Amino acid sequence: MRVELRSAGLALLALLAGPAPAGAGPGPAPSARAGHPGREWMDEGYRRKAAGDPGAAALAFQRARAAGFDRQRVDLELGYLALQRDDQVGARALFRSAALGGEPGLASQARAELRQGWLREAALRRSRRDFEGARIAIHAARHAGLDPQRAELELAYLAIARQEQDDAREHLSRAEAGPDPAVSSRAREELGVLPGRAWGELYSEVYAWNRTSGASRTADAVPTVRIRAGRRLRLDLDLSAYLYAQGTRDLASRGAATGAPLLKADNFALLGAGVLVRLWERRLALFLQAGPALNLLDDGRGRTALDARGGAALGLETSRCWPGAAEVASRVLVPCGELYAEVVYLSRFGHDVVGLARGRASATWLVTGPWLWQLAAELRAATDRNRDFYDNFVDAGIGPRLRLRRPFRLDVFPTFSAGSYLGVAGRDPAPRPLGYAELRLQVATSLEF
Repeated sequence: MRVELRSAGLALLALLAGPAPAGAGPGPAPSARAGHPGREWMDEGYRRKAAGDPGAAALAFQRARAAGFDRQRVDLELGYLALQRDDQVGARALFRSAALGGEPGLASQARAELRQGWLREAALRRSRRDFEGARIAIHAARHAGLDPQRAELELAYLAIARQEQDDAREHLSRAEAGPDPAVSSRAREELGVLPGRAWGELYSEVYAWNRTSGASRTADAVPTVRIRAGRRLRLDLDLSAYLYAQGTRDLASRGAATGAPLLKADNFALLGAGVLVRLWERRLALFLQAGPALNLLDDGRGRTALDARGGAALGLETSRCWPGAAEVASRVLVPCGELYAEVVYLSRFGHDVVGLARGRASATWLVTGPWLWQLAAELRAATDRNRDFYDNFVDAGIGPRLRLRRPFRLDVFPTFSAGSYLGVAGRDPAPRPLGYAELRLQVATSLEF
């Protein structure tokens, strides 16, 4: 009579679950505990699981447990079903129960699932910047048997997310030295990506113009080259000491009379040392440097002078400023926004403080190999403490921009620009009229190594 009732229950369960999908084969049937009263429910659970009906499978496994079937195996199967419906908390509770069972193979399997579940939780917490939650999840994974080498790798990922570069290097070094070659290889790759102690930078630009109307109708070009080599004193803070060499040359040799800021048309070579701090994922830089300045022209000024500078520079850009070909193909125009601002103290120019802000808006309309073809506009404004007219202006420009993405970054940006001096007069009188219009060419490139 009991067998008939059980068979009737199985038939009712199958009727409620509906037909299995076409082509779906039966799941693996357990061979252990043949003849046990819960065996038929376990078989039914595997069939429903293979047929893609997790609700009916869970009901069958629960019936098997109620009939007294091996709780360890049932908890393991229910844990897998909980994972399918993304019930991480429920899955962990079931796997934890299965890990305490008497069958070593099933207990090992449950602990492996617990470890993977805690690692998924750590990654999720890390992505949400819940760093304490991620740390707790990693330690829970270690308690579930995560090997020390893999744990060091996970702690390194957490340190990287927290921008604790020194701690990340320590954890990665320990992970690299472990016995698992796959984990060692991953740790080695991450060490290669992390910033090292030594760094170098090359920056070069040409700023050329032909003033067509307004004050100081001139044509000139000012190339600048700067090389810096530094060593990070602290990785967490990105604090560096560096040496630098910089040269600026006004090709028309007209100095301040060109109407260009003295900062650009200075005709001096600078040498020296400084300290640099990069913050906010390297968007904000604070620096202080000093050294001799060497006159490149025989223009009556002194041959050498002390040049001390310090200040802050901010650089921001949106995520689509360097799009790929596929991204452009899917849109008519790919927009980009950029902001650069700096405030610099200059000892050699009457202890002046110069502030400059420049915003650019552009859109990529074509990608040809490594080249990006864009339309761009810019707005600039500057002011200074000493009230020099050429450092107090507002202007705007528009034109095409060509950007090279690889093997290094290069910007070529010709514009038609118009603006006005603000009428501020310090050592030199402001020109009349204050407004001006000019054709410009700005070319800039930088390399970091």
